[in-house]
Amino acid sequence: MTRTRIAALAITALALAGCGGTAATSGASPAAPTVSQVAAKIGATSVSAEPSPTLYASHEGTATWKGQTVDIATFATDTLRDKWEKIAREFGPILADGPGYAVTTG
Repeated sequence: MTRTRIAALAITALALAGCGGTAATSGASPAAPTVSQVAAKIGATSVSAEPSPTLYASHEGTATWKGQTVDIATFATDTLRDKWEKIAREFGPILADGPGYAVTTG
């Protein structure tokens, strides 16, 4: 995701959280896979991690997958992933997801 899209995603998530939702904190969790682990699992290359993941994500980064740049986000729980996906779908398709991760257009 571009920085603009990430910022918009975070702002939208914060707005939703302020409307009665619960906001989860970002930050690494031992339960969340790393971006590199997900990239290896799906066969992505050229992995780089973002220093500050977006809201709900434990880790986030970019990679090349199936010839395109993708955003990989990982989560401590699938509930957090589902919340993130709900917002991320407004900016583009979810290309893949699984236990603790989601992949979207970069």
